[in-house]
Amino acid sequence: MLADLAEHAKETTVRIEATSKLTDQTLLAKIVLESDIPGVRMAAAAKLTDPAVLTKVALEDAFSPAREEAVLRLTLQAVLGRVALEDTDASVRTTAVEKLTSQDLLAKIAMEDNHKDVRKAAVERLTDQTVLAKAALENKDENVRKAAVEN
Repeated sequence: MLADLAEHAKETTVRIEATSKLTDQTLLAKIVLESDIPGVRMAAAAKLTDPAVLTKVALEDAFSPAREEAVLRLTLQAVLGRVALEDTDASVRTTAVEKLTSQDLLAKIAMEDNHKDVRKAAVERLTDQTVLAKAALENKDENVRKAAVEN
């Protein structure tokens, strides 16, 4: 019954609510990959645990909140790095940066990303004092430079 509502209910809100109560990972994967309703895909992504499906959503879903939900559940550093560098939405990139551990990648993002919030998130995760000093002196945004000094 719940599965049927998640996939076929006429009202979007019912589909989202039903999807958010599902636990069947196979069904959630089907919904996240096939639903034409962005909010339903986001609800399914929020319940998924399969790294392969989460990776696909994080890299390919057209709806940025669904990508962000997938990123929140991912631990694969290679995928998180790709999202942090390539996603078109700054919020999604920031979420990925907040989970990154690679100091080299964080340094690159801190100095080169085109959005100040993403650069700031990267600076806040840096531990390399040389890179932090460079960010404090050379970053184009005052708040990023301040975060580098405070870190």
